[in-house]
Amino acid sequence: MLNEHERSDANAKKIMWVAIASVVIGAIILLGLVFAFSLLRSNIEAEALKVVPKELIDKRKGPPPPLLEVSPIKVAQESRERERQLLQTYGWVDRENGIVRVPIEKAIEILLYEQR
Repeated sequence: MLNEHERSDANAKKIMWVAIASVVIGAIILLGLVFAFSLLRSNIEAEALKVVPKELIDKRKGPPPPLLEVSPIKVAQESRERERQLLQTYGWVDRENGIVRVPIEKAIEILLYEQR
């Protein structure tokens, strides 16, 4: 058993045919995907034209760019300051119905006092 070895070589002809068949099948799949995606793109463009008139679509410009914050740190700090102001001060929420805003610490004290 230890002295045994393979008595024949690999069949080069079969290996070559399998490689060629793999390349041909891969090319067919690739062409099929290109065709399918081109159909999808034309369908999507046709649906878009139903929603947006062709005159309003400017292909040179494309969609407008996203609106980004110029200084996000400053905006976040201002937002936190507004929230802090709301949480730490008195103020009217609805003057006609007599609803007021109290500081959060005072609201906690009121709730604790009511539970006793």
